[in-house]
Amino acid sequence: NVIFEGKVVIGNNVSIGAGAILIDCEIADNAEIKPYSIIEGAKLGVAASAGPFARLRPGAELMQDAHIGNFVEMKKAVLGVGSKAGGPDYLLQFLEPRHITENIQRQGFAPIEGVE
Repeated sequence: NVIFEGKVVIGNNVSIGAGAILIDCEIADNAEIKPYSIIEGAKLGVAASAGPFARLRPGAELMQDAHIGNFVEMKKAVLGVGSKAGGPDYLLQFLEPRHITENIQRQGFAPIEGVE
């Protein structure tokens, strides 16, 4: 089952997977919405794809041939032509590893030598 609410504009040759929810959105030709994705107040360009389990919130826009993967959520953002944002593991590839250490040496608790 697919749920449509509000004004939903769908182009030609669009594929919509089971359990998808479309609310006040625009879907261009040849786009694909994979199962259990929620598209609300967003736009998908020509041949763009979302999901499965993706969520596009109001103001999100996928340009032509853009793709967001599973469990990705977008709000008030534009994913450019041909860009891809896969799931959480995909995004980790672009993070710069950093090691943060905390100085846990106790200061101010040791008695000062020579003072009574």
